[in-house]
Amino acid sequence: MSVDETNSSALTLLQTCLGIVGGETLLIVYDKEHRGVLKPIRDAAHITGVSRVNDLLYVDEQTLTGVLSS
Repeated sequence: MSVDETNSSALTLLQTCLGIVGGETLLIVYDKEHRGVLKPIRDAAHITGVSRVNDLLYVDEQTLTGVLSS
């Protein structure tokens, strides 16, 4: 996937799939293996008008599984 396709996909994810509009705050939680998709999502958030993208939070798979199971 090219950089333009990745950026376009990130914009579609935020606007169409998540329904994000300007003025909202976005928190991105990711795992180590998917670190590469963070920049396009962050860039798309700024284009969309998100007022704040919280610091990216890394949690390991075991912690994430525990949080989601609760």
